[in-house]
Amino acid sequence: MKQQLSIGLDIGGSKIFGLLYNQQSRKVYAAHRQPIMKDSLPVLIEQINLEIKRLIRAADKIKSVPETIGIGIPGIIKNGQIINCPNLTVLNNKNLNNLLAKEFPDKKISLDNDVNCFLRAYLMSHQSLKTTTFVVLALGTGIGGAIAINGKNIIPELGISSEIGHMIIDQQTEVDLEYYYHKIMGHPAGRLFTAAQEGDYQAQQKVKKFAKILGLAMVNLNNLLNPKVIILTGGVSRYYKTYLPVVKQIINERSLTPNRPKWIIGQNQKAAAIGASLLI
Repeated sequence: MKQQLSIGLDIGGSKIFGLLYNQQSRKVYAAHRQPIMKDSLPVLIEQINLEIKRLIRAADKIKSVPETIGIGIPGIIKNGQIINCPNLTVLNNKNLNNLLAKEFPDKKISLDNDVNCFLRAYLMSHQSLKTTTFVVLALGTGIGGAIAINGKNIIPELGISSEIGHMIIDQQTEVDLEYYYHKIMGHPAGRLFTAAQEGDYQAQQKVKKFAKILGLAMVNLNNLLNPKVIILTGGVSRYYKTYLPVVKQIINERSLTPNRPKWIIGQNQKAAAIGASLLI
């Protein structure tokens, strides 16, 4: 029997993750992660094109022809146009749909925010999340977010997510959470988290400083939404032991609501690409 496969791409600030997905069997094929080449638009588009071609060849080996390509992007998108992508600036004001359609005119292409894609995949695979309020907090190159209530993203429009990283944290300077993330942790943030995890005192102090700021942001979300679950994902989620205890402590101390959300570490690196493949 011929398999109906979809192509899913998770394009982030540091990587491209591509796969083939069978929605009926929920099986993943040809999953592959590679560092992103983002300094030049032509080079990046060629890299994306080559990854799609790799997946088409992989599908051909199992006698399938993918008709759809879903892509998750860490930014704001409208009708295929990248409106604002802070960590992939070469894509700003570019219509990625049109750029890719030149190479793949016979494919249906759809874009969404990458954290929305992650949320979509988790809703599909975790039935218990469909009857509650939960938040996805993505810590990677930047900070992203998505929120679902009773099985639905609170923002139904594709390409726009709950931008937790751009919550204004400092009233005087009007800077946001992601600004502090980059200022305190540097880039890539994983280096500092690794050092903190290995016992470096100065790194631990910086992580603690950021954790306090993140904790205050989560207090705001807790008071506003009373989420039962917070899913922590992104490349930095694997260092959760260095900062999550401080975040939880601040939520306990500063929240007006008695709600105490359950934290889940969502380290399934395929989830956003799977969620992208479900777009069409």
